[in-house]
Amino acid sequence: IRELLRKALKWRIGWWYLPALLMLPGAVMLAHLINRALGGALPKRELLTTPWMILPLFLVFLVLQMGEEFGWRGYALESLQRGSSALAAGLVVGCAWAVWHLPMFMVAGFPQYEHDIPWGHFAVTLIAVSVLITWMQNGTGGSLVPAFICHALISLVGEVLPLWSDDGGTLDATAWIIANGLLIVCAVVVTRVAGARTLVRHQ
Repeated sequence: IRELLRKALKWRIGWWYLPALLMLPGAVMLAHLINRALGGALPKRELLTTPWMILPLFLVFLVLQMGEEFGWRGYALESLQRGSSALAAGLVVGCAWAVWHLPMFMVAGFPQYEHDIPWGHFAVTLIAVSVLITWMQNGTGGSLVPAFICHALISLVGEVLPLWSDDGGTLDATAWIIANGLLIVCAVVVTRVAGARTLVRHQ
């Protein structure tokens, strides 16, 4: 328990705040711009007209997801890396993370079910982000702060800049496909540069 708390409170991570805060929103915004250039529509959300609500909502998500991340990245990721590469551990945790959320796509009452959101796209997002979180966590010496931030941003993006549109009754997930492609490219580049074994670049 002390070790988990130490990781959670390790907030002095320097420049690692930049990828933690910017990578996911950057990929989503770029995906929307590309989709718009291809003739797609930009999302229409009330939060875009009340931007002062975005930070409080982010803080709420930041607190709510901590319970999950103590399990995913605080325990499971560290344990898996003892017997496998960092890349493999990140992929396994990403798959488990996606399957964990599967019931929300199958049970009436959840937004994922009601809006017929594609679980496949969601799963790819989580798996790619899981690899990137593994890179950030290992690069910061085990800090859980990047995981907390990225997890909260996934929830926030779904409220502010959703990657799907069903305005016409037909689901359009083009922007989501583009965003996943960008996230996969980021994960591949990180793996190539840092190395699949540890995802930590050694000088």
